[in-house]
Amino acid sequence: MAIPYNNAIPQATDQISQSQPLIFQNFAGIDQLIGIDHASFASGNAGFHNKVTLPDQTASLPTFGGTNDGIYAKVNATSTKNEIYIHKDGIAIDYPITFSNLDANSIGYFYLPNGLLVNTGIANTSLGTGTNMFIKPYKSGTKPVVIATAKVTSAVLTVIAINPGATPDTSYIAYSWVNGVLATANYYFVAIGTPP
Repeated sequence: MAIPYNNAIPQATDQISQSQPLIFQNFAGIDQLIGIDHASFASGNAGFHNKVTLPDQTASLPTFGGTNDGIYAKVNATSTKNEIYIHKDGIAIDYPITFSNLDANSIGYFYLPNGLLVNTGIANTSLGTGTNMFIKPYKSGTKPVVIATAKVTSAVLTVIAINPGATPDTSYIAYSWVNGVLATANYYFVAIGTPP
């Protein structure tokens, strides 16, 4: 239960014997407030945080004045969970830094704290070539960096090469050679670029 705080205590005309109980009540209220997520006054860690709790701000998103950066939590439309968002001065969109839709095979996408979008997963070529779509497209007209490595045993020499797709913000083309010959191969990939 919250202890009420009265900012009108003490009054200039109060006798200390009259206002002392209310002053104690105010101190107790302040101590209770400090105790939420913080080390207590009596602790050797006074002034430090025990944790940081970010309540859902979906109903009333915070605003950041001037050149201030900040973090806040709101429900993400894709994950339907409360996610932590980062606001950076000069960037129009706030990005969810705790959001990830990666499945059990690490296929999906997520954001880095600087706002870059990362697509990752497992894909394959068919007879040495294949066009693959990103799960989450990048900013129109941009070319993300795509790296790939073969998903094979060390006994098989597989080389994967990546080229931008016809629309590089949404796809890429992979080529694979197995023991020097164009052939079907499975591979892991990671793509990093500017979000839409």
